[in-house]
Amino acid sequence: MATMYRQGDVLLVAKEIPLAGLKEKDNVLARGEATGHSHRIEGAKVYVTEDGMQVVQVEREGRLVHEEHGEMVIPQGTYEVVLQQEYLPGSREAAGD
Repeated sequence: MATMYRQGDVLLVAKEIPLAGLKEKDNVLARGEATGHSHRIEGAKVYVTEDGMQVVQVEREGRLVHEEHGEMVIPQGTYEVVLQQEYLPGSREAAGD
């Protein structure tokens, strides 16, 4: 089973993901719609694939931070970012899609 770290709506899943050719982006993984608060990763680089998947590369030790959650230490590694989506019963799509 893969190593995972969750903070609110953000799940980091440890995976072997090649970074060559990926675009680097800012450290914001998710923004809150109501509050404007954001889940951010510090001490790491964030990349995005062509299909929009975010990938976090932690060189030594990273920190996942958010104004309403406790800071979480993330160990060295590469992680896929999975964002929680609301499911609408009877629909094939998540809310907001």
